[in-house]
Amino acid sequence: MRDEMKKLLAVILCLAMVFCFAACKDDPGNGDPEEVITDEEGVDPEDPTNDPAETEEEQGEDDETEDVTIETLEDKEADLMALQEAAEKSKEPHTGTYVEIVAGKGIIIVNKFSDVYSVVISWSDSAFETYEWSFTGTFNPDGVLEYKDCLKKDITYENEEEATVSKVYENGTGRLRLTDDGLIWEDDIEHVADDANFVNTGV
Repeated sequence: MRDEMKKLLAVILCLAMVFCFAACKDDPGNGDPEEVITDEEGVDPEDPTNDPAETEEEQGEDDETEDVTIETLEDKEADLMALQEAAEKSKEPHTGTYVEIVAGKGIIIVNKFSDVYSVVISWSDSAFETYEWSFTGTFNPDGVLEYKDCLKKDITYENEEEATVSKVYENGTGRLRLTDDGLIWEDDIEHVADDANFVNTGV
């Protein structure tokens, strides 16, 4: 009887040790720490520095570059003179060079190519800076040219030989109105010359 009791106790002790070992093995507090699940290799999605939206935004900011070119003053003046000469020689109605009559800072050069008028406006802000607007359109029966494609440039004279040309905006809107002796320019974006009259130099 004693031998049987000893065998029974030995079996119970063995079973208890097996259960204890199994419990310790399944305990998450023991062993290797829990691995962090990542979307990509080596990238922790919980880390705010790995936010894809912020990354794309930063890349977008880096991709934006200022639209700036360098031109020689000689070429810039030659282009303007060529436009003026073409406008003066044109026999098309409303073409020519128009000068602002009060301060004399601005000129409007109107040329016609096929059925479309091409307009360039140059306005000197100072001895070192000039603004230039260019757009196209047609005059309606009331003598109004509406435009929606205006490109404005800022021309800064760095020295006696070079000028920096920067794009200010594009797709600007406004209109030119024919008067008895010239034009009135209405700029919707900045209202640059609301009170200015431009007179045709050929009159």
